[in-house]
Amino acid sequence: MKIVAFRPEHAVPIASMCNSEGWDFWTDVAEVEHALVAPGVTTLVAVDEGEVVGTAEVISDGGINWVLGVLIVSSARRGERIGTALIREAFTRTGALRLDLLTENESPSFYRSLPGREMAGFRLYPPES
Repeated sequence: MKIVAFRPEHAVPIASMCNSEGWDFWTDVAEVEHALVAPGVTTLVAVDEGEVVGTAEVISDGGINWVLGVLIVSSARRGERIGTALIREAFTRTGALRLDLLTENESPSFYRSLPGREMAGFRLYPPES
């Protein structure tokens, strides 16, 4: 397995992987590609024998804050330390001092297995008009 920088040909398999998890905001491949190459974003892709098996997206202001926006590993490949490898490489490539993140209910045990501390988090939405 290799971890490489995101390339446009990765957008379709990444969107497909996210959609298979029920992430309905990842349906438009053009939007996925645009988001993963936006300024301040570092996107890494785990590729094994030509197949995309995971991705990590780090969003940063370039020096103070780093947010792990996305970490996903193919359901067929979980438990192979691909997520851990993506996080390690994210630290190396971004120079991050820490990664803040929000997680779904199924994932806290994975993050608890890594060095860090647990904090409360919120996802805010714009007020209704």
